Amino acid sequence: MRSKFLTLALALCAAALAQAHAPAFVPSTRTISTAASSSEPTDAQLADPESADWLATGHDLGSQRHSPLKQINTTNAAQLRKVCTLDLHLSTTFETSLVEMGGTLFFTTPSGTYAADAATCKLRWHSEYAYQDPIVYPAQRGVAIAQGRVMRGTPDGHVLAYDLRTGKLLWNAHLVDSTSGAFIPAAPVAYGGRLFVGTAGGDWAANGYVTALDLQTGKQLWRFNAIPQKGEFGADTWPNDLAREHGGGANWTSVSLDPKEGTLYVPLGNPQADLNGGNREGANLFSDSVVALDTQNGHLRWYVQQLAHDTHDWDTSAAPAVYQRGGHPYMTLGTKAAQLFIYDRTTHKLLSTTPIATRLNTGTPPVKANPQRTCPGMNGGVEWNGPSYHPGLDLIYINTVDFCAKYQLIPGKMIPGMFYFDGAATFDPPSKASGWTYAVRAADGSVAWKLHQKTPMLAGVTTTDGGLVLTGDMNGEVQAIDARTGKVLYRDQTHAAVLGGVITYQTGGRQYVAAAAGGTWTGPLPKPSGNRVAIYRLP
Repeated sequence: MRSKFLTLALALCAAALAQAHAPAFVPSTRTISTAASSSEPTDAQLADPESADWLATGHDLGSQRHSPLKQINTTNAAQLRKVCTLDLHLSTTFETSLVEMGGTLFFTTPSGTYAADAATCKLRWHSEYAYQDPIVYPAQRGVAIAQGRVMRGTPDGHVLAYDLRTGKLLWNAHLVDSTSGAFIPAAPVAYGGRLFVGTAGGDWAANGYVTALDLQTGKQLWRFNAIPQKGEFGADTWPNDLAREHGGGANWTSVSLDPKEGTLYVPLGNPQADLNGGNREGANLFSDSVVALDTQNGHLRWYVQQLAHDTHDWDTSAAPAVYQRGGHPYMTLGTKAAQLFIYDRTTHKLLSTTPIATRLNTGTPPVKANPQRTCPGMNGGVEWNGPSYHPGLDLIYINTVDFCAKYQLIPGKMIPGMFYFDGAATFDPPSKASGWTYAVRAADGSVAWKLHQKTPMLAGVTTTDGGLVLTGDMNGEVQAIDARTGKVLYRDQTHAAVLGGVITYQTGGRQYVAAAAGGTWTGPLPKPSGNRVAIYRLP
């Protein structure tokens, strides 16, 4: 779900040590203006799963990643043509989701926020953020738009709100102290006058949390601790105060929301130290879990844990898809352990678990000597883009990484703010890395089809009423796949790894496809490449 940059970690460690005796951090907000030049998108627009726009990271609030559009379909997908490319002239990490409303695309780089014409690629505005605090890690995965505002997190622990039409900064909420190892890579979700976002930093010994901010002012309304502290439910799944205080549990990508029931579904990452469970006996809640929270007050309604006492860095990192089948509520999600889970949201029962990449020696914890090859490795499975649910076909689609490693236990000393795994992973040669696109039956978790891909698959996956699955690979290829059969109907080269969102929307009466390509990853591919957005349509 994120790369491991030791040079950044060491720089952060120095900053943390320099501020070892600083006062306790208190979140603060600088509100410049509460007025925006637009009132859209409204709650009604955001809650519409049939929208021809792509208004949230997962299309709809429930992250189903499914569009009702069908102008582009299985009969004509081969005729798609690239109409333009917006080159940002950058080579940063580019894992952003794309969001579109009314013919404008919104997306991010680590420090930049962009608005561009969704039909011509013409840049409408660009706002560059000057970091105010040390950078932990530069991953940034997109924006939320609501009530005339564009909101995003930053690598130095802030959340920013810009005017949707002008790019003018409206408020800046400083949520976490980056010298502690905490930062905000996740794309927020907005609804009901609130902005929902989680914090990350577990690999740097910083506990994550989930919060609601006032949409107009950025002020914090409530907070839920990803790792329960003393006196909170779940605290007894940790052995002592020290383990809980540096327990991890990051929110890396985004959250999902059911507006009718008022429930927020939050994926939370691995416990810390990542590879050594010796000092944290127990199930280690709420690591590797999805927690269901009341949107009004942040209270825990229920939870499901995908992996208790994780020792392989197998986060639940991507937002789950929450959906209805026959009027009954369900939830599906993938993890870095290369598994797809389906849950009943009424009974909270696990209905099925489907392996979606090679799984080998998964019950073996890391050891000091003679490490055993384990699949997947810590860069395997489902990373930062979650599943798509196609209601017409009753199928779930998901991309995954097939990449193994030998884990070794190397005990060290935990220093808050310093990258801390208590171990290492030796990966297979890059030639052994590949990926899959899976179609899984929502009724029982059985595999309908699977497409073996040449590269690890990290890009977003989108389904349409036109019978298509839209995605991209790390060789730079954008793909349109037949949703029923898994046959690739169209390929086009972006010349940059597709690590971010691949979406579809309608503007000016025509359907378009857009893909975020470029960036870096510490897996086997790609080499650094320029960041760009490519847009497609029929002739």
